[in-house]
Amino acid sequence: MGNIEDLLDKRAMVREGTYKLARWASEEEAQILYANVIEYRPDLIVECGTANGWTIAWMAAAALSLGKKIEVITVDISNRPKFYIDPAVEYVVGDFSLIASDILEPRQDISKLIFLDGDHSYNGVRRDWDSICSYIKSGDVVLFHDSKGERGVRRCVRQLKRSELYYAKDYKTHNGITRFQVPKDDGNSRDSA
Repeated sequence: MGNIEDLLDKRAMVREGTYKLARWASEEEAQILYANVIEYRPDLIVECGTANGWTIAWMAAAALSLGKKIEVITVDISNRPKFYIDPAVEYVVGDFSLIASDILEPRQDISKLIFLDGDHSYNGVRRDWDSICSYIKSGDVVLFHDSKGERGVRRCVRQLKRSELYYAKDYKTHNGITRFQVPKDDGNSRDSA
């Protein structure tokens, strides 16, 4: 991966207006993602919904700061220009729900942090969730963006909370981020709620 100073410089230039960049996640939300990577120290980070690369840049910076080998993959349906994709971040173009198994199946036995910020319709969010739920295991973390602001995301998050299969935490940001973690009390994957 590049160096952390380059990442910090790019973030500073965005704040100062050097880059005119439409962001769908706030800096506070990006910092939450960074903090989750630091806290959970996953072996794999997967992002669904790259957009312009803002959030994956923060997660890649966190991975770099840990000083351990962390595989970072981001997936977007569109091949539009990205603000920042480090050469060590694997960028995949495609429908996440159709290719998630290709990414996750060979990596079932490693710790994962997955950030879902793709299709915000209920059916889209549910497809993305269903495509990963058989691959997450004890201790893995899944974060949903827009869990406060988008109706489809809110509905899916409410269903998962009601299932009581996962530890849930809401981050009170403008758009909302909700974190689910598979409990560490057993080593079994959780079925879809």
